[in-house]
Amino acid sequence: MSLLICPEQSVPLVFVFHGGGSAAADTMGLSRFNALADREKCIVVYPQGIGRSWNDGHLPCRPV
Repeated sequence: MSLLICPEQSVPLVFVFHGGGSAAADTMGLSRFNALADREKCIVVYPQGIGRSWNDGHLPCRPV
């Protein structure tokens, strides 16, 4: 799902990364960042990792 809002002025941009084994949609549903964005007039981005994880240099706990 993508939602793009183009404000007429500069606004803060907040990235919210899901935890390992989770997904962007899960984090969006559990966090309160959408309400924060509405209240504080900022943009929130929920990136989706590949295979529900991030390439952070750690070996996976189990094969994916």
